[in-house]
Amino acid sequence: MTGTAGERGHNPVSRAFAILRCMVDSAGDGDVGVREIAGRAGMPPSAAHRTLGLLEEAGVVTRDAASGRYALGFDFLRMARVATEGFPLSRTARPLLQELVARYDETALLNVYDYQRMQLFVATGVESTQPIRYTRQLDRWLPVHAGATGLAILAHLTEVERDRVIEHHGLPALTERTIVDREELAGLLARIRNEGFAVSRGQRLPGAAAIAAPVFDSRRVIGDVALTIPEFRFPTDRLSKVAADVMECARGVSKALGAGV
Repeated sequence: MTGTAGERGHNPVSRAFAILRCMVDSAGDGDVGVREIAGRAGMPPSAAHRTLGLLEEAGVVTRDAASGRYALGFDFLRMARVATEGFPLSRTARPLLQELVARYDETALLNVYDYQRMQLFVATGVESTQPIRYTRQLDRWLPVHAGATGLAILAHLTEVERDRVIEHHGLPALTERTIVDREELAGLLARIRNEGFAVSRGQRLPGAAAIAAPVFDSRRVIGDVALTIPEFRFPTDRLSKVAADVMECARGVSKALGAGV
């Protein structure tokens, strides 16, 4: 039970998580001030200040004495790393991703779908050894309407769930190749369901390509496995073979999760 917006606003645990979520999402921007955090978290500065004080006492955030600005604490980073490495799905998928990377020396990712946010995040990955490679974007929420990593998931949601994604997030063009027409997208998703994998070139990031296949648990699609490739190395002449190996990797993860595949 989530409660009303007012109840969440007065819940100290909810406030703490709202602040931590904002700080994690803006971690690349450096230290942040109380008013900036309050604005992002949607709470009064006084409430943000009190909550930050409690988080500082717990060692979860640190405060710079000179500037008064806050950053995530080392203990929080330690807990996050331990939790990430111990995530059961990551432990299950990682050996299979390593096999895929050993075969093609391209970065392999396990992406997980959040049904509440209707977005995906990269749960774990194994990077290529090549000097020019795709670098995984861990812990960032990504859309599912653009790029093979999202489309392989979107294609296997129910029609109602797909409509909710589009109604909530729309179909913004991330690049000039992003599909923004609903009928064209519907046709592509039907093809993905039929073939068992998704392919994209430059739909999410210019110059980036990917081949992805869905991962299921015993009930529904929960994410996908993707091989991400610089577009100039895209394996056009052996796409069927690479796609078959990506699908086999995804089936291995799905089987470990109890899917009947």
